[in-house]
Amino acid sequence: MFSLVRGSIRTCMVEMWCMLKQISPLKLSLRNDLGSAPKRPCQRMLLRLQRHKLDVKYQKGSLMLMSDPLSRAYLNEPPTETEYCNELQEIVLVVDFPISEARSKEFKDGTASDDSLQIFMSAVLEGWLSTLDEVPVQVKPHFQFRDEITAQNGLLFKGERLIVPAKLRKEMMERIHSSHLGIEGCLRRAREVFYWLPMNAEFKDFILKCDICNLYKPAQPREPL
Repeated sequence: MFSLVRGSIRTCMVEMWCMLKQISPLKLSLRNDLGSAPKRPCQRMLLRLQRHKLDVKYQKGSLMLMSDPLSRAYLNEPPTETEYCNELQEIVLVVDFPISEARSKEFKDGTASDDSLQIFMSAVLEGWLSTLDEVPVQVKPHFQFRDEITAQNGLLFKGERLIVPAKLRKEMMERIHSSHLGIEGCLRRAREVFYWLPMNAEFKDFILKCDICNLYKPAQPREPL
């Protein structure tokens, strides 16, 4: 992206610009629509690249002939702040997430005690394996959107949605369903802030067993004669 922004005068007339990247998830992010891309980092990048027509291809690091020697040809000068560096910012999802410190601690403790989420956390922090067959069984369902998963302050996020540990899921469903909005209404609220698999199926099963909802649900009208 740096080369495209700095060389925009030369590349703005080029119909197709081929980029070879060592980061495979970047290829998946650039294929997404602007609205479905991970917010803030990727959406901002896609906005800046809209005037270029890109063909992003993945190539292994061992086959990148120029990146390796260039990485060793750095200048022994103190870094200076540039316009591009000033645009960079650290994104801390926990700061903007609507959650109290006490509740945040509950989610951290729940994530730390959840074996599946700890395997998930290791995959995020240590790097995903290259193929689906090599990935642990617990995280295989998340492999297709691995570029959207981040780990911050002991918590896991999918985009800007918090991944809920197993022991807190029932409580979160009870709180969201406290106003008895129905299946679709509760799912809309849950999708704004939470994520887990299979969240949709668990919500539907939970709401279908609700006595209050079953008592006041609209009855099937009789068919006229």
